[in-house]
Amino acid sequence: MTEEQERLYDKTKSFYRDVLLKQIKDEGLQKSRFSVLQGLTKLRQLANHPSLCEEGYTGDSGKMEAVLEKLETVLEQHHKVLIFSQFVQHLNLIKKALDERGIAYAYLDGSTLDRKGQVESFQKDDGQSVFLISLKAGGVGLNLTAADYVFLCGRENSSLAATQEGFSLRISHVRREYLTRLERGRGTRFIKLKS
Repeated sequence: MTEEQERLYDKTKSFYRDVLLKQIKDEGLQKSRFSVLQGLTKLRQLANHPSLCEEGYTGDSGKMEAVLEKLETVLEQHHKVLIFSQFVQHLNLIKKALDERGIAYAYLDGSTLDRKGQVESFQKDDGQSVFLISLKAGGVGLNLTAADYVFLCGRENSSLAATQEGFSLRISHVRREYLTRLERGRGTRFIKLKS
């Protein structure tokens, strides 16, 4: 995370901790479940990009910077990349950054009408090298064997991570694949899945 992003994250975490401790004490854990989920979702959004939940945020996002930096390196080596996010708004921010850089991409979320066309445009050797996929839309029935790399954005939720990792392991069984986990914090981990 950037310093500004981390300050906002820590401030929000402290706010929700204080609110939840009081609410749980007053009303019990069962009646506080919605507030717990609300706080966790907001923290995950802040870790991805603060503009997902902070209107008017103009600062940077460490995760976005890491995605774009690694993506540039991978594309220079003529690899194909899948980028997953649970948040469609996050994919839209990545789309905007790719558009600004003139990088073509395939895109799939719940509103995509030509699902087959997006998949085919990525699968072709001369097709797009980047495929942005929302987790809900991309979790079923895709055959994406052209992918060399998988970037998982939003791994803070362990059930989401298991779904993303399981899906990414199924999609690319022909080519070399690397799974890039973009986790909360200042760094990223690159894990070689197979070669």
